[in-house]
Amino acid sequence: FNRLGIEFPSFASGQIDGYFNNKPPEEFWRLLAYYLSASAITSIVWSKYFAPERLHSILNMNQDEVIRLAFQNCKNNMKPLVNDVEEFLIKEFYGNEKAENTIPAEPTMLTISNEDRLNGVITIFCSDVLKRIADTWNTDLVIIPSSIHEVIVIPKDIISYEEVKEMIIETNQTQVDDEEVLDNIPYVYKRDKDSIEMF
Repeated sequence: FNRLGIEFPSFASGQIDGYFNNKPPEEFWRLLAYYLSASAITSIVWSKYFAPERLHSILNMNQDEVIRLAFQNCKNNMKPLVNDVEEFLIKEFYGNEKAENTIPAEPTMLTISNEDRLNGVITIFCSDVLKRIADTWNTDLVIIPSSIHEVIVIPKDIISYEEVKEMIIETNQTQVDDEEVLDNIPYVYKRDKDSIEMF
């Protein structure tokens, strides 16, 4: 659909208007923006390994510029939502409004997702949210892939690899639908390198 919209814009807009009876909802545009951002990044990776000689000619710009634009689109359309885990669960259980999108001064357990909590993991790659948390707490972070919709982050020095690995596996086996499992491996955000690595 991303190529269809470029090559046949009238047809693409007619399809959208017809499907939504000329009133496409805001949620559709947000999901489309997310899809295009994610698709652009994976398309670059695919081209790099399977058609590297065609990458520049297909996109008509250099690879660094394409990656920059893809991440910029992701950053603009996938704002991270940071919540204290305990507060988040209470508000979810009682159906209250969303928790404040703030980073507490004292280290705790946080969830990171997007405002829709749909495929929200991508926000950790599209923003500086991990760096802001690590700088606020002055520590590296353990990233727990709780599902494709969110991750949990905690200070690295309060938990061992064995503890977090056991927690991830148990949660994935008992609490997460198979199609929404992200990974069984914990990761670490290295503050000094501004990078994500395996624990």
